[in-house]
Amino acid sequence: MSGPVARPEVFSVSSYVGGESSLPGATRVIKLSSNEGAFGPPPAALAAMAQAAAQIHRYPDGGMARLRAAIGAAFGLDPARIVCGNGSDELISLLIQAYGGPGTELIMSAHGFAIYEIAGKLAGCVVRKAPEPDLVADVDGVLALVTPATRMVFIANPNNPTGSLLGEDEMARLRAGLPDDVLLVVDAAYAEYVERADYDAGIGLVDAADNTVMTRTFSKIFGLGGARLGWAYAPPGVVDVLNRMRPPFNVNATAAAAAMAALADPDWIVRGRAHNTQARGRLAARPVVLALTLLTRRLREETDEPAPHLTAGDRPARGSATGHLALHHLVPWFIIGFLALAGLRSVGFIPHMALAPAGIAANWLTVISMAALGLSTDLRSVAAAGLRVTAAVTLSLLVLGAISFALIRALGIA
Repeated sequence: MSGPVARPEVFSVSSYVGGESSLPGATRVIKLSSNEGAFGPPPAALAAMAQAAAQIHRYPDGGMARLRAAIGAAFGLDPARIVCGNGSDELISLLIQAYGGPGTELIMSAHGFAIYEIAGKLAGCVVRKAPEPDLVADVDGVLALVTPATRMVFIANPNNPTGSLLGEDEMARLRAGLPDDVLLVVDAAYAEYVERADYDAGIGLVDAADNTVMTRTFSKIFGLGGARLGWAYAPPGVVDVLNRMRPPFNVNATAAAAAMAALADPDWIVRGRAHNTQARGRLAARPVVLALTLLTRRLREETDEPAPHLTAGDRPARGSATGHLALHHLVPWFIIGFLALAGLRSVGFIPHMALAPAGIAANWLTVISMAALGLSTDLRSVAAAGLRVTAAVTLSLLVLGAISFALIRALGIA
């Protein structure tokens, strides 16, 4: 006799496998795959959890009234339009179960959060992925996939792992281009980190109509990933649907206590955002550091002696075999810089840096620095001056930058 058989949709997805959290022999592991908070949980949240644990035999408030009030106060929102869940994953899954199903279609960007596809397939939806030119969600690409069967569109903004985001105008254009009966879900898990003036986490879109939902989480900047707590801000009709769908006690009491304590410390977000901005700037500068390192090594190879010991009197004659690189030497170094820039874009490094203008400048300096070796007319003088480029070389580099920018844009890489 055969046993029970699950629905075919269950077998259309693989079991989720999280990233490794420990390594044999390692006492300190930094797990990058989950983007866990750099500072751990707020001390006030830990204290609140310990205090709440003394009453853990009691069921929590099923409606999370106090937590919703705290979220509303922190973000200037109506608590009646907030629904809390066991992580934003739960709320996303509930939305898909409520508005999706067999015969419907769900649209997401090519590198969107995996749960959209997993939950969509489990619900019986056809999941369509819009391409991401330059690893950025493409509004026109999403709209091109819309059919009469489309019921939901999911956009992570900012997106993980690409680090790219859509500005307020582009998100408004997306909402305006979708049919009114298509639910747009804006997953703003990383909203607290964004500093761009043209960014809206989704609140404006939710307030403007009854067909958009914003989801948020306490797992990232608040450092409460293990507590599993997320929330949604939605129109009244969607709030009613979510409250009908969610389990009665889907948020545990200790998680709620930790979240309220974390919200009571606004400096926690300020410190976390500032640290992230500073670290992002350091990371953005790495290509320039690499380029200068390669330049220094090449200089030492050309002069056959350590660069720090060179003086102006050591300069070879102009045009000599070791002291001058003709214009044709520019070509291989320009190609190296070009490929470095293209490679960084292909793995998603530069779109992440696109969140900071300094990142864009730093990565363009990669190409320019690579090319500097080919344009420099006197290798020893460059080394002795600490790799300073003369005014004439600077002018040449500006021309090179303009040419390379136009070329890369034309090829669709930048």
